[in-house]
Amino acid sequence: MPLVEVIVLAVGGPFVFIHFIEGTPPTRLSLPSTVMTQGTSGSSDSGSTTAVPSIAGTSHAGAGSVVGYRLDEVLVGQSTTAVGGTKKVWGPANV
Repeated sequence: MPLVEVIVLAVGGPFVFIHFIEGTPPTRLSLPSTVMTQGTSGSSDSGSTTAVPSIAGTSHAGAGSVVGYRLDEVLVGQSTTAVGGTKKVWGPANV
């Protein structure tokens, strides 16, 4: 295989993968800035919104927890965003 074909495949392969196969990365994970609280039983208060407390300290994963990563990378001159994540999360995390 001539050198030119190797170079075309080395640059063209990542280009085709990034722009036609990989697709758009999922939206970023984020924490809500406020949480909805329920009113007490028998009160006319249907609930209110309060600020989320600081996450500093030890947190424990609960039902519906998700962990993920996102990083920008360059493959043979082609920029892309690598993402990954899982819902199989358990145990404490120190933040």
